[in-house]
Amino acid sequence: MSKVKIYNPNSKAGTMKHLVLRYSNSNNQTMVILVTKTEKFQEAGYIRSELLKRVPQVNSIIHVMNSSDEIVLRGPYETLYGSGILEMEMDYEKFQVPPTAFFQNNFNVAAKMVEYVTKGLELTGSETVLDLYAGIGTFTMRLAMLTKYVTAVESSHIAVKAGRANANINGVRNVRYEEAGVDEFLNAFQGRADVVVADPPRAGFRDI
Repeated sequence: MSKVKIYNPNSKAGTMKHLVLRYSNSNNQTMVILVTKTEKFQEAGYIRSELLKRVPQVNSIIHVMNSSDEIVLRGPYETLYGSGILEMEMDYEKFQVPPTAFFQNNFNVAAKMVEYVTKGLELTGSETVLDLYAGIGTFTMRLAMLTKYVTAVESSHIAVKAGRANANINGVRNVRYEEAGVDEFLNAFQGRADVVVADPPRAGFRDI
């Protein structure tokens, strides 16, 4: 039995902060993410071997070192087992999701959101699009398939890297990722767009 000490946010004592499971409905894959306070994690090997014995569909085990109590999945990470990414498929696109990148937890809702937004826009194929808070490309890929050009704006380096990879995976060449905050980007933006799509975090838009 592992003797890893559970982290107490009040006393700041302990090691293990969170155990996160991310599941791919389309590929029947499970990513297990172990979030600890510090880089040192002596129990990682034991926990890895026990997980592989008990959860057969695990395709990745990740250790995230996160010293912040504000956000669960943030900080450097290492892959303890597997590919280190979660593969997701919608009706027309494929995604590779890194451990600390955001992706809608409810896969069925995410797919319906993409379908609802893109159909509601009544796109003709000639539009230029701004996709704000683009993440790993949840809306970006479908928009690129249906329009002339998409500029995806995202501040997370990991999400931008994944978004560019997802564009390649889906064979879309009419996407440019801008690694910047939305406010920073819009304040400097001098182009034009026919359509703007935004998928902000729960806090919503900040003043820009």
